[in-house]
Amino acid sequence: MVEDGEDDMTSYSGGVKFLTYSSEPAIRSMFERCRPLSIVQLRNGAFGCITNDAIVELQCNDYRETVAGVCYHLWSVGAPQNFMASDVHDITNYCLLLPKLIRTGLPVAGCEPLFTVIDSEWRDIHSDKTMNFPKYPDAEYL
Repeated sequence: MVEDGEDDMTSYSGGVKFLTYSSEPAIRSMFERCRPLSIVQLRNGAFGCITNDAIVELQCNDYRETVAGVCYHLWSVGAPQNFMASDVHDITNYCLLLPKLIRTGLPVAGCEPLFTVIDSEWRDIHSDKTMNFPKYPDAEYL
């Protein structure tokens, strides 16, 4: 979802795309409204959203529950840190931060910020905060 027409789809590293957000307040607004966010995971394991000159850290906190095989954690927004185009070599995963849906669809502002993560290789976040393929009985993964 593009806010105010200022966000931009950016392509780095092998054509993988992620959304570059216009500002840290735009990221906070979407997070507080429990909207999906385009995020990256860095070599050090941290997650974040990228703006033109910063990465806004998103912290995966306590595991809360598993619903239909999907693990949800409580998340929070950290402080922005400088990020330049040359820092893209630190990106290891391109991901989506997806909110836990409620009966009527997307959660409303003020809901507990419960999210899951899926990356561009179809790995998802597990209760121990590792990114791995889903664990379904009898499934075969290549």
